[in-house]
Amino acid sequence: LVQKGDVPDLFLVVDRSASMMLPIDLFNWAKGSKWDVMRTTLSSLVSTYQSNIRFGLSLFPSGGGDGCGAGKIDVPLAASTWQSVQQALQVGPDGNTPSHTTLAAVRGYLPTVPVAKGGRFALLATDGQPNCGATEDSDMGPDTLAEVQKLAAAGTKVFILGFGDIVAGNPGLLNQLAEAGGVPNPKPPFKFYAATNQTELQSALYAIAGGIVPPPCTYALTAKPEDPESVTVTFDGVPVPRSKSSTAGWNYTSSGAEITFF
Repeated sequence: LVQKGDVPDLFLVVDRSASMMLPIDLFNWAKGSKWDVMRTTLSSLVSTYQSNIRFGLSLFPSGGGDGCGAGKIDVPLAASTWQSVQQALQVGPDGNTPSHTTLAAVRGYLPTVPVAKGGRFALLATDGQPNCGATEDSDMGPDTLAEVQKLAAAGTKVFILGFGDIVAGNPGLLNQLAEAGGVPNPKPPFKFYAATNQTELQSALYAIAGGIVPPPCTYALTAKPEDPESVTVTFDGVPVPRSKSSTAGWNYTSSGAEITFF
């Protein structure tokens, strides 16, 4: 039995600035705010992957008089934190967008936790331009880029998710961040993961999470079967059904050179 990989880390760095109060659909307020959609979708994500990913969370800003407080470590990185993440997400949006100082805080925290065997990743989810420099409106894009580069250099690859009005979120900067993070979106037109509604957000988040979770366990075959459709797989003498959708049972992987249990 070949263990193809182990549970990875995914530290969530999530924008809860005041602009997240805006409705996801300006023509249909009943669909909720951007924050409502983000909170609901992230809550579903961590529940779905609770056994496959170690989650941590930092929401920014953290509060304060000027709305520029760097995000804190709201949920430490560990196994079985999904309910803590869901609880932390119950706060509302407020303040500005101190992406750079929040990433710096996360970068300072991560070395205090041993890296999971499946590797370490971070996800920056934001709907706006980084600010909170010398003034609240200072453009802190270059500083945010520098922090993403430092995280990647330290071994934490960073996914970038632009949510809501992508133009307002500065797609040029988001593309730079995604390239620097080391795990750009393989599907054009953007290097970052873009989502303007709940369906797109769910698709993006699940693509990111699903992409870092390795197959549970795999047998390497000495040779490909001459007739793959005639193969029967048993576990402790009990036949295991094949699932061509790779969602249960077993299926061929690596173009038929392996058999993986799902």
